[in-house]
Amino acid sequence: TGFPTIKFFPKGSTDPEEYGGGRNLEDFVSFLRERTGFNLRVPMVPTFVTALDASNFEEAVHDPDRHVLVEFYAPWCSHCKRVAPEYEKVAQTFKNEPSVVIAKIDADHPSAQEIAKRFGVDSFPTFKFFSKD
Repeated sequence: TGFPTIKFFPKGSTDPEEYGGGRNLEDFVSFLRERTGFNLRVPMVPTFVTALDASNFEEAVHDPDRHVLVEFYAPWCSHCKRVAPEYEKVAQTFKNEPSVVIAKIDADHPSAQEIAKRFGVDSFPTFKFFSKD
């Protein structure tokens, strides 16, 4: 649920169905697949930002051969959404530099909240630099 209010009008109906799902691409596509029966495919936009989660965070930031800049973000955060294209440009700038990793972690995800807390993240986005030295 949330804003903006979204309503789905089934084919041939003038009575809308209230959309109560998430406000991200995956949730919209899933909803439309269920309602329409279409097997929609969403092309993935290539990214140079490395996605981290609880399973790979420690290994990534403690890599002795790489400097790692990590954005701690939340999917719902408007500031994070605004900085995302610029952060992608940073990642693209360093894409051919093997000793630099530009990464992000969804710090609002339950599996990553402890990591965020450990590094003092109390607002989004927060950037932390992990030096290889």
